[in-house]
Amino acid sequence: MTTVQILEGLPDNDLASVSSYNDKTGGGTTSGGDNADKDEKGWFSFLWDDKDNKFVFFWMGVVLVTIASTGVFVLIFTANILRDDETKTFENAFHQHVRNIAEGTLFQAKTIMSSMETLADTITIYAEASQDNWPFLVVPESGRRALRTRVDAKLDLVGFSPIVANNETTEWTVFSSYELEDVTAHSIPYIYRLDDNNNDQVIPDTTSNQMLPVWQTSPTPYNTSLINYNLISAPKYGALFADMMETQHTAISAIYSDYDLDTFKNQQFFDPSDFNSTIPRSVIVMPVYNSFLLEQRSIVGVVHGVLPWDRFLTGILPEGVNGIIAVIRNTCGDRYSFLLNGPDVVFLGPGDVNGTNNDYITETIWFGVEFLRSPSTLSTSTRPKNIGDTCVYSVGIYPSEEFERFHGNSNVEVFTVMYACVFLFLMVVFFIFVWFVQKRQARVMKIATRTTAIISTLFPDNVRDRIMKQAEDQASREQLASSGGDDASSANFQNLKSLLTSGDKAAAAGKQQSQELGNGTDHMASVSLLPETAPSGVTTFQDKPIADLYPNCTVCFMDLVGFTSWSSTRDPVQVFSLLETLYGAFDSIANRRRIFKVETIGDCYVAVVGLPKPRRDHALAMTRFCHDCLIKSGEVFHFLEESLGPGTSGLNLRLGLHSGPVTAGVLRGLKGRFQLFGDTVNTSARMESNSAAGKILCSQDTADLLIAGGKRHWVSPRAEKIVAKGKGEMQTFWVTIKNTKSVLDGSVSEFYSRTSSTVDDSQAGGDDGFVDVESGADGGGAADVNHHHDEKPVFETVMDC
Repeated sequence: MTTVQILEGLPDNDLASVSSYNDKTGGGTTSGGDNADKDEKGWFSFLWDDKDNKFVFFWMGVVLVTIASTGVFVLIFTANILRDDETKTFENAFHQHVRNIAEGTLFQAKTIMSSMETLADTITIYAEASQDNWPFLVVPESGRRALRTRVDAKLDLVGFSPIVANNETTEWTVFSSYELEDVTAHSIPYIYRLDDNNNDQVIPDTTSNQMLPVWQTSPTPYNTSLINYNLISAPKYGALFADMMETQHTAISAIYSDYDLDTFKNQQFFDPSDFNSTIPRSVIVMPVYNSFLLEQRSIVGVVHGVLPWDRFLTGILPEGVNGIIAVIRNTCGDRYSFLLNGPDVVFLGPGDVNGTNNDYITETIWFGVEFLRSPSTLSTSTRPKNIGDTCVYSVGIYPSEEFERFHGNSNVEVFTVMYACVFLFLMVVFFIFVWFVQKRQARVMKIATRTTAIISTLFPDNVRDRIMKQAEDQASREQLASSGGDDASSANFQNLKSLLTSGDKAAAAGKQQSQELGNGTDHMASVSLLPETAPSGVTTFQDKPIADLYPNCTVCFMDLVGFTSWSSTRDPVQVFSLLETLYGAFDSIANRRRIFKVETIGDCYVAVVGLPKPRRDHALAMTRFCHDCLIKSGEVFHFLEESLGPGTSGLNLRLGLHSGPVTAGVLRGLKGRFQLFGDTVNTSARMESNSAAGKILCSQDTADLLIAGGKRHWVSPRAEKIVAKGKGEMQTFWVTIKNTKSVLDGSVSEFYSRTSSTVDDSQAGGDDGFVDVESGADGGGAADVNHHHDEKPVFETVMDC
């Protein structure tokens, strides 16, 4: 059913309503899948004089203004309240925990220093009481004393090493041999170092003025050969020892990330199976004096410890306080990040880590050797001075995203209540608006929903828009001399009918109506393209024809091979069941592929791509569409075999493609419709008529576009040239898409094997469905596209040459 027939089937008093609805909604969608979502004001401008519509649009404005103003006010007001409250809660909680961390780190630092200092004082007391000569000293119960120090200070290692002068090495060897006799057979009795030039071989250290052998430690070294290793021979430890001797108090090293301390190079102090080497650690050295008298004392030994920084931060926060990031930094350039979840600590890695997104709210806590010895002299926010090469440490405290989320969910009840009030108010206003709109549009919707989808499928979007625009323009010209209202609406839709049906009759009727309504001026004459008077029997239109040239298109013709003989033995219901099922499947593919279906004439299916919207890949898109249709047709024929009888699965499809310019438009008149014209259409029909069952044949132009698109493997030249009427000899190409997954379900390879095994070039233009295109002498006249069969032709129509 055409547009004209649909419109003529409606009462005149309903036509304005349908027109109004279609104008506002833009119709439906075309078979090519283009959405008609244009709402041009001109389509329904003639309705604005209607009082009901003015009232509806007034309330629409009220709703929009109310929603906007109320929403903005509530959003700003509520956001400010929540933001201020959450920010205060978040910052207060963070600063409170920062104070806890500051107190905890200072307490832990003091505990480390006091525990190590207690051990150093114990060694001094024992030496004075026993009157043993330095450095030949063995502290009794050193393991128990060092273990208590190690546990209290949360250290990995605590040890005591005496300072041995170079001239005391021989005596030290005798003393060490005696003391180590009962310890282990693997101990080295002399002070040694590692030879860097000889694969770290153990050699006696006779070059250093002062030596610091590993002596009494907790725990006992896993590898006991570490005893008597000269710590000063390691460059990093030697520099740290020098700083301690110069400053006369505790020194802290840089951070070692994987415990590859030069002090214990190629040695094993801990059991590897019980030791996590990835935790960053530092070495602390504290002097041991031979006396408590300041004017008489001198440094005679060292208490050293290995500090794991994750244990340093353990237990600072209480349970339930999670998501605070602590970054240990020092003046030596080291930065390591840890996550504090209550009393537990997780090492995150070197440097700053993701999650410290609140740089505006951060705290830094300084601690170093100066105030550890006299903690009342500095505050935690003051950076201590560097002492030699000793590193000064600080802790940067950041709130993580998890911490912010936990402390940022306040005033939920206020938020909920306020927005509930907003939505309740908006609902009341909206229902008022809907009540007025529904009253006006109820009757329009009932009619429009039944007609819009059908009308929209007959024309492309741009053509449909121009038809509606011409109808509106004609109605506007007539409305200038009318009183408006419903008469104008009806006149607009009557003009839509006249655009598609009669010529001078409609124009004369429009002119007469205009003269009756107004001052008698013929406004239609201003847009006339033809003389106002015409010979008898000649129909002229007062508006410009609706036609366009589309320079880059690909046209496809499809024909059913064997359909004529098959349909001659079936009743009409079976014939139409086959065609409806097959064409419905093709339409679905066309919608997905964005192909425009032009028409179906009998068993011939015509489609085009490149209009109404241009596409650069029109040849590729049409080829894929034809491939999908070829596969789907085989599925449909097999599916209908049981219901439509034997021979249905023997039907096949042949296809022809050609690319070039196409003229497309609406031929107004009786049963006006959208059609294609031009040599491209004729050539495409010739390609189909010379194709073969189960194959796609394309012209040289289409093949060139496919090759340019990188699909050379799709095309193969036909063995012989074809002779087409009006075109002469033509080189054509077979198109085959192989090993490609189709958008359809089913087996592509099975269908190709079925068709290729029965089809060859000799079947091209075979006994069924041959299309003969008769062109005019000058190429511009009309041409007949007829299917020649042994039987009576199924259809006959007029196409452009």
